[in-house]
Amino acid sequence: MLKPIDIDELKNTVERIGKERTLALKEIVNNAKEDNLKKLVIPHQTGLTFLEESEIICLEASRNYTEIHIQPNKKLLVAKTLGDFEDLLTSGSFFRAHRSFIINLHCLEQWVNKDGGYLLMSNQLRVPLARNRRERFFQLIDALK
Repeated sequence: MLKPIDIDELKNTVERIGKERTLALKEIVNNAKEDNLKKLVIPHQTGLTFLEESEIICLEASRNYTEIHIQPNKKLLVAKTLGDFEDLLTSGSFFRAHRSFIINLHCLEQWVNKDGGYLLMSNQLRVPLARNRRERFFQLIDALK
């Protein structure tokens, strides 16, 4: 650095470097999205798990925690809310079936119209389908046909 320091020049340099770093990070994120890197980093009690969205059967709310049901019949307990995951899951194959469940439509096996109506998932978990979400659910199913 040369002395004396020109404050305006220093501010401009710091701003320019900040913008360059932001652009570089955006480019990395865009490249990852283009390369279809759909791995989610799931922090849990024993460390980090890297999951592809296709491995997730459903997510179940448990107060301020979320149980992630993954294939084959495993569960991860994560200290994040279901709403946090709703923002993270990018593919259109996830659907909020109930206030306590987000399901992967690719892991859906059956719609059962008894006991109030529920969805049977590939791990045999029964997920209730909220009455106010039924119309949207059937629209999605019709679109997948």
